[in-house]
Amino acid sequence: MASNLTSEWFGALSAAVSADAEIAAITRYNDFSFLINCGTERALFRFRDGTMERIESIDINRSWDFELAASEATWAQFLSAEPPRNHHDLFAMNARLDDFWIGGSRVLLMQNIRVVLRILEVGREMLVGHSSSATERRYAGGGPVYDNIVGRYITFPFQGRDYRIYFEEAGQGVPLLLLHTAGADSRQYMHMMNDPAYTDRWRLIAFDLPGHGRSFPPDGWWREEYRLTTDFYAEFIMAFARAAGLESPVVMGCSMGGEIVLELAYRFPDELRAVIGCEAADRVEGRVVEWTHHPSINETEAAPSWINGLSSPLSPERHRREIWWTYSQQGPGVFNGDINFYGRDWDGRERVGQIDTIRCPVYLLTGEYDFSCTPEASERTAEKIPGAKFKMMKGLGHFPMAEDPENFKGYMLPVLDEIQDT
Repeated sequence: MASNLTSEWFGALSAAVSADAEIAAITRYNDFSFLINCGTERALFRFRDGTMERIESIDINRSWDFELAASEATWAQFLSAEPPRNHHDLFAMNARLDDFWIGGSRVLLMQNIRVVLRILEVGREMLVGHSSSATERRYAGGGPVYDNIVGRYITFPFQGRDYRIYFEEAGQGVPLLLLHTAGADSRQYMHMMNDPAYTDRWRLIAFDLPGHGRSFPPDGWWREEYRLTTDFYAEFIMAFARAAGLESPVVMGCSMGGEIVLELAYRFPDELRAVIGCEAADRVEGRVVEWTHHPSINETEAAPSWINGLSSPLSPERHRREIWWTYSQQGPGVFNGDINFYGRDWDGRERVGQIDTIRCPVYLLTGEYDFSCTPEASERTAEKIPGAKFKMMKGLGHFPMAEDPENFKGYMLPVLDEIQDT
């Protein structure tokens, strides 16, 4: 497959980037050089003061800050209108493809990652156009529209400290407790909580973990480094559920929330009606990286830009941008501390096979485009749990309920129907 990275494309890219409104809005002090390597074609660029110029002559002895390199076939798939799985994002290709690599300074790359990813997006749009759905509206004018969501705080003691936790709820019926992803908060469930397909039959409750969203960390947090562990996470969820008076809830979690529901099913099968793990596996490797809390890197831009590629490229842009914005508002070290659980502390390989799905049914749903917790990893986990059920969600990524609520509903509602029927 021939790449679209021709000399003419390289020449036009600089002008397109310099004229891009988003680039202009997010750059002021960015100053870096990078090489795009496409086998037979190579191009060296310098970005400075909001403009990008191509350096025509590449001296082999000349230095550049970092290099993005892949085969012609990989670049061609990356630049297509609907990139195939693992070809849609810089970090997906780096994690899953043998013929893609990043050279040079990772720190300089991550310092400028938001700009770099937008440059690559501009390159794709030059070839296939811009298919943004960012102009979609929730309502068509008129008077104000109120959400169904009601938010409040609850304070309860846990392990010798008082925790003041923010939570939201909507709907009525069987309680459905929703757990957010690493470094995020309960806003990820706002679309579900405003959808009568859920709220007519279920009482949806979503809370922010301590130090996340609108939940403050406990008193004395400044004297310790935040590190989320399996024991704290599992016990805290159940402490919240008991304090809030949730009787036999269904617990659904995504990403790290999806992993911990497996631990909940193992530890507390008689207190739960069922668990649903989205993007969940008994072990996920390769997610602990040094720059998620690095003094030279702005984690409020680097982390959301890193996780942006975990969403499906087919999901509406409006929703993908909501995920990015939510992640940009995390506290210092919060995402890094959560990743300690997700990629280091959590290891359920010796325990998930002991889950009793007669007492606590287990459902696993994983997006096709998730390159962190892959569908294969989730399916292997489900096979270890007698009676567990797994489904791969076509066209979805790592944040299904937030990135494409309508598509996700087609997978989630049948699971809830089955739980309610049984």
